[in-house]
Amino acid sequence: MTTIFTPEYLARITADLRPAPTHAELLEDPSKMTHRGKAIIAIKAFNGLCGALVDNGKWIVTSPNMKRIFYPPLGGDRPIYLRKSLRYGDDDPIQWPQNFIPDAPHLPCIPIRKNDTEDPMQILWWMPTEADFLEEGSVVKGLGRLMPYIITLLAKPCRSLLERAEKQKSDDFTQVLANLLKSFLDRISFLPASFRTTQRLTRELQRLALELCGRLTFLEIVLPKSKEPPTKSAPEAAKVIGAFTMNLTVCEDLFRIGIPVYLIRPSGGVATMKIR
Repeated sequence: MTTIFTPEYLARITADLRPAPTHAELLEDPSKMTHRGKAIIAIKAFNGLCGALVDNGKWIVTSPNMKRIFYPPLGGDRPIYLRKSLRYGDDDPIQWPQNFIPDAPHLPCIPIRKNDTEDPMQILWWMPTEADFLEEGSVVKGLGRLMPYIITLLAKPCRSLLERAEKQKSDDFTQVLANLLKSFLDRISFLPASFRTTQRLTRELQRLALELCGRLTFLEIVLPKSKEPPTKSAPEAAKVIGAFTMNLTVCEDLFRIGIPVYLIRPSGGVATMKIR
């Protein structure tokens, strides 16, 4: 009986036997990290749909369910401060993946902005301008509120989240976020303030709403899925922020559930990596 090896099979075998690039070779040509890419039959948690060399070649970041890599938050403690946009830049969990924190497993579930102008959540990424501010006639000059129609737009997704939060009474953190969100919504709706203060209040309301959404997604979808037996193939990555990790177990769990995950490993281990 004659055994016939297909070109695809031979390519996988050849890729597995190919020597790993040295550190100097990786620095010169990062694409060499894909030396075993053709050996991938089906993407697993520790494989990479893509990969990136970071921190002067010290680390390789791969993702099994995303086709782009963000720069990871490496290093120790660092100062966190508000930027001009009233966000916290690369350290802001509502706009950039952070390292996975076991005590805050909902942060990777924070939604990302969709390319859909009809989505009522769009307002949660909007920044007020002076044209959106209606100054009120009062003794103190410069006080006012957002235009009524904008307050209505902000209130719609917030009230929807608050309704969902009512079903999670047993989760204390959800209730803390929900109570704060309601307080900020009332503050923006009924009490005048300066324009810059109104911007800050709006940004904080958006932050609370997005984090509450992430918490509810974790409780309603992710937590039940984590208790189900593994399936043969992982689901497509959800439209959420995701997380970085150096922990293989965390990477496997997030991949299995369908949360975007970015695995950070020392570049010295490139011989064991399969990256497309």
